[in-house]
Amino acid sequence: MPGRDHVRRLRCRNGDRVTDFLAAGEVAEIIVTLYPSSNVSSRGHRIRRDASSPNFPRFDVNPTAGEPIGQERRRATAHNIV
Repeated sequence: MPGRDHVRRLRCRNGDRVTDFLAAGEVAEIIVTLYPSSNVSSRGHRIRRDASSPNFPRFDVNPTAGEPIGQERRRATAHNIV
């Protein structure tokens, strides 16, 4: 469903022009906007919520190495916990 994605880089969680990295193991609360949608579910059906790192080519690649955006030379593995 187009328009149902919410993309946010954690490094910019305090403003688009503010870089604020987390230390390893540090926890940060973020707010994710859930856009209106609907789905009819019958008894016994289940829903799934996905959280992921990059969604390329739909959105820019996030190499998660902490380098300046657009000047990345390295890539690092991201570990997401929801």
